[in-house]
Amino acid sequence: MAEMADVGSVDGRPCKRCKERPAVQEIRTDAVCGPCYCSFIQVKAAKRLEVLTRESRASGATKRGKADYTVGLSFGPSSAAMVQLLDVFEGRRAEKNQRPPTTKYTPITTKIHVVHVDTDLPAAGAALPPSDLLQRWAERYPRFVFRSVPLTAAIGLSSIDWAALPTLKEGCRPEEQLRHLFDNLPSATSAADLTRLFVRHVLMAEAVREACCALLLGNSTTSLAALTLSETAKGRAFSLPWLINDGAHSITDYSVGPERAEETGSHKMLVYFLVRELYRNELTTYTELAGMDTSLIIEDTSAANPIISHKHQTIDDVMTRYFREVEENFPSVVANVVRTTAKLSRDEPSERCGLCGVAIDATGNERWAGEMGDTTDGEAEAQGSSKLCHGCQRSVNG
Repeated sequence: MAEMADVGSVDGRPCKRCKERPAVQEIRTDAVCGPCYCSFIQVKAAKRLEVLTRESRASGATKRGKADYTVGLSFGPSSAAMVQLLDVFEGRRAEKNQRPPTTKYTPITTKIHVVHVDTDLPAAGAALPPSDLLQRWAERYPRFVFRSVPLTAAIGLSSIDWAALPTLKEGCRPEEQLRHLFDNLPSATSAADLTRLFVRHVLMAEAVREACCALLLGNSTTSLAALTLSETAKGRAFSLPWLINDGAHSITDYSVGPERAEETGSHKMLVYFLVRELYRNELTTYTELAGMDTSLIIEDTSAANPIISHKHQTIDDVMTRYFREVEENFPSVVANVVRTTAKLSRDEPSERCGLCGVAIDATGNERWAGEMGDTTDGEAEAQGSSKLCHGCQRSVNG
């Protein structure tokens, strides 16, 4: 895996791959030069994109030589590296599309929508600052369409069963509604959990609105390993194949009511983690070697800062901190967590959670509720036909 090093700091050895330039970095135990390092990262991502292309064609998502993608951008190093990699691939695709028509190559037109979900909830009367950072991204990557969407766009989405959630405060602005909802959740972990789920719903809705064939997320091996254990700790272990693995994700329409939602079927959207086979440190190093403007990237320092109070620390923070430390010395452990999860079966569920949208383990839910005394008869009656998985129940109700 990658280790941060200055140019020429790898004992003056030549690159193990090209044998020409001096090695400046180590990647997966090999001392390599900058261009070979970047090539390794690009090949890893390109292979994932090839798998996505085959699956989208097989599923009919790619039609008439058109393959549009929605890309989630958090401004972190992993999603930033993904956008840069896609720009490299689009440059190569543009060159191929300029081939003479006598060749057998069929041009594919691609439009990439890069979406940033703004999770800030400004107070009443506060003006929203212009998204200067996103504008700079748009200037740097003119091939792509950039857009910022507020987290409040989640309110009213038909992919969320709002009847299963606490009633939103009426007569106030959307920002105040979400803030009131988060303030009344049991813990900081619950608020972070719902925020992440709402962000995913908004990205999926944007992908559907733009008629894209897939949603691309920038989770690295490191972040997927952290997500695996954090979701398990929250009570969603049964749903890991749908949350962590690549593949088609069902979008259920709850606007027809929870009783008919399963009967009317659901829309399918391919969700792929393009850089899932690369570690976070490798992607961070790639952004530097590829010449990216580092001022475009916002580092998440919450997991690196010293712990002052455990009150506001979330399960996600704990797992992120843990796997970033493990990645430094035991990268194979991190990779094994993700690879093991990828082996889990992913059958079509008979019931889906109204919040996270993945499979419900009915037997497991009943067993957990019975052993922990979570659900009373009154609560079950009030919930009616709306259903949440055990993890979402714990996030919403404590």
